[in-house]
Amino acid sequence: MHAGYWLFLPCALSLWAQNYGATDETIASLNAQILRAPQSSDAELSLRKRFPLLQALIRSNPDRALSLAFSDGTIASLRGSHPSLAAQLETRGRWEGEGVALVEDSRDVRSSRTYLRLHSSEANLNIYPSRSPGRLI
Repeated sequence: MHAGYWLFLPCALSLWAQNYGATDETIASLNAQILRAPQSSDAELSLRKRFPLLQALIRSNPDRALSLAFSDGTIASLRGSHPSLAAQLETRGRWEGEGVALVEDSRDVRSSRTYLRLHSSEANLNIYPSRSPGRLI
């Protein structure tokens, strides 16, 4: 199995976190704050807030999470300005390895979520299918 496209490596590596009330509007607002002054301490605080919210959104609505991703140029700039937070930013790449499809049922068994777990030489990644053809997150 090959996984490319957009893959949020830090999100895939993290443990399942509880939903922090993530909304796409909150993430969009944090993105705007970060982009206004990307080298400031306010941007660093916003990046710290954005990370768990984006993780939750990836699990609940991968398409919307993709639409809120920073551009490659912005990510590179933010990594340079805030190296300690580099692992909390999106990563674009290609990974190869063994894949397993997983289905997770809710406690009340009324809903489920399907995702893929890719075991590569670099890391174990959780991959969430997007509704858009050819896109993974």
